[in-house]
Amino acid sequence: MNNKTVKKLIRAALTISILLCCASLFCSCHVFAWYIPKPYDEETETKIYDFIKNDLLTNPSDYIASVSYYLPNESGDNANYNVFRSEDKTIINYTIYPKEGSPTVYGVWYDGERKEWNAKNKRETVTQVNISQYEFLLDYIEHYAEFLKTRIVNAASFSKDSYFWECFPWGMGMAQMYYDDVDGMKVTGSWTVEKKHAVKNDNLPIVFNADFDCSSEQGSIGLDVYGSPYGIDERINNILNNYEESKKRPSYIEDVNVYLTINDNKLKILLYDNDATRALVSKLEQSDITITADDYGGFEKVGNLGFTLPHNDELITADIGDVMLYQGNSIVLFYGENTWAYTRLGTIMGYSSGLIKEMLSASQGKIHITLSLT
Repeated sequence: MNNKTVKKLIRAALTISILLCCASLFCSCHVFAWYIPKPYDEETETKIYDFIKNDLLTNPSDYIASVSYYLPNESGDNANYNVFRSEDKTIINYTIYPKEGSPTVYGVWYDGERKEWNAKNKRETVTQVNISQYEFLLDYIEHYAEFLKTRIVNAASFSKDSYFWECFPWGMGMAQMYYDDVDGMKVTGSWTVEKKHAVKNDNLPIVFNADFDCSSEQGSIGLDVYGSPYGIDERINNILNNYEESKKRPSYIEDVNVYLTINDNKLKILLYDNDATRALVSKLEQSDITITADDYGGFEKVGNLGFTLPHNDELITADIGDVMLYQGNSIVLFYGENTWAYTRLGTIMGYSSGLIKEMLSASQGKIHITLSLT
């Protein structure tokens, strides 16, 4: 192939790349609404407002909402609920948190069955529950939609940060509005729009979807409303799969700080929540623990505790920064990777893998490690 042919191929490739980039920008202009912004005229704005108010916000079967609020009990636990409704199907997933720390309960409701996974004791509860027990969530959403219709949509004024643009020449567009204080709440709203004549399809709504967020001191709610059928089956599968994955996640102790001191470097450990770590914390409440650790296998430092902790060993692939218990009486600090039977203790926080490896590597030889709560 001669130089002239190569140059022609390069020019052709560059031309095609530029054309593809331009096409991508123009086709994506409903996302990048500022690419060629053009304000909507008053008549179109009115049509869009009317569609949101009289069509989107009057069909609760297509509401997709996230609700955050404090449970009405003495513990003050915080619950985050997500409700997905479309095509006559409903699925709810939720997470319950204590005042501080990791989630204590993961839950999902679908087709009359509620499953709850207790992250503390690693147990699942499955019960038959009628959707009426979640009526408070559905009422919350409908009341919020009514608030949007009567207090937000068609309002006469916007803050200076609000915009309402179409993206010329395709007729796609976005709008965003901000309210700092409406009945004691902060509200933002946005929607994606498309002019029917631009795509020559009378079946498409003038608004594809609207998304509103509202927050106050009592909690927050987000509401997505779709003008066309939403893929609820895919959403259901994803939520059910995520719930099953949540059962595999370890829980942590976040209200206790444990530190490793190595050669004057103090490293914080995020502890897993299990019998071994609880027993270790009890020991540390009495006094600090100092051990001598040495290298093993070129990927870990191992030191004997001098006593035995409760252990429930399982096959684990440990990585840099992991802290494990081996056979109940030895602490293992990893600066490499290994798969073996361990009980999880924690992981080193706040340091990069490179720094951890540097502090623990084989070149350091034997090191003295102090565990403490301060």
